[in-house]
Amino acid sequence: MGVKPTIRDVSAGARNILAARAKRERPFLTRYVADVLDRGARRPTMGEVLDRIASRRRLPGGSEQVVEAVRER
Repeated sequence: MGVKPTIRDVSAGARNILAARAKRERPFLTRYVADVLDRGARRPTMGEVLDRIASRRRLPGGSEQVVEAVRER
């Protein structure tokens, strides 16, 4: 069983939108919000994506040489 977090300071408008979505997709608001949080946690942030890109090995000759090699195929 998962942890039961308490979420404070959610606007009434956001709560109403989430409740309406939960009514269509899940039987309970808490289960719907847990699913939203789970999906968000699995998705990398922009910073994580940029870090992953920065850590990749650079190809010698730069991207122009790679594009040219692909075009020659």
